[in-house]
Amino acid sequence: MVHIEPKESEVAPKKEEVTSSEEIDTLLKQYQELIKKRDALIKDRQELTEKLDRGEVTPTEFRKILIEKIKENTQISMQIRDISAKLAKLGHPVVG
Repeated sequence: MVHIEPKESEVAPKKEEVTSSEEIDTLLKQYQELIKKRDALIKDRQELTEKLDRGEVTPTEFRKILIEKIKENTQISMQIRDISAKLAKLGHPVVG
């Protein structure tokens, strides 16, 4: 009896390859959403500074809101860093 090995193109992807591909797609989507949030925060902070300049918010209100925005940005930056590390570990480094 002759045993013929199937061609690589005829073999279904290994489970870990599918999982890695799905995981990469999910991580990339999360990464892009976080980048959008970070960009929106930058815009919000610029607008907040303009409001302060125009006298629409008091310095106390400005500081309170700015501290909240900085905390939120810090959390987002940490999440971006974590996702970037996971993607790099899966062989898919990101730039951004």
